[in-house]
Amino acid sequence: MGYRSEVAYTIIFRDKKTINEFIALVMVNGGHKTEALRECSIDMRHSDPVEERYCVNFHKADVKWYEMFKHIRVIASMEAHEWLRVFAVQRFPDDCAWTFVRVGEEVADIEHERDGAEDLLSEISYDIYTRTEIATEFDTNYESIGDKLALIP
Repeated sequence: MGYRSEVAYTIIFRDKKTINEFIALVMVNGGHKTEALRECSIDMRHSDPVEERYCVNFHKADVKWYEMFKHIRVIASMEAHEWLRVFAVQRFPDDCAWTFVRVGEEVADIEHERDGAEDLLSEISYDIYTRTEIATEFDTNYESIGDKLALIP
């Protein structure tokens, strides 16, 4: 079974030229890096009426996202997804930024990371966030048998 997490990240690019160069460079690298990019969606984001930003988005639940399972092919590989984020900011430091969130099975196991151009980070600061909620089994697995203020017949 193993410990499972939910993982999401977005990499934002300042313009179409930059994201196209990023995609081309990832494709040249090939292997797990190209596979990781294929698991992402490529989206256009409208930050205001004039500027269009381009994003690489990834979201996956129920994955083994830790060192011991880098070689397991649940997803392309944790290492390849990490490489995409780091490479993007190293290659395009002024035209790229990313934010990453991982939530594990344990209540306090939440990881937030971000890097890149500050102005772009502020644009995606609310794209990925954690939310605490209560889940109950009795909402779906129980049958109502009477009025709340009456004896059960």
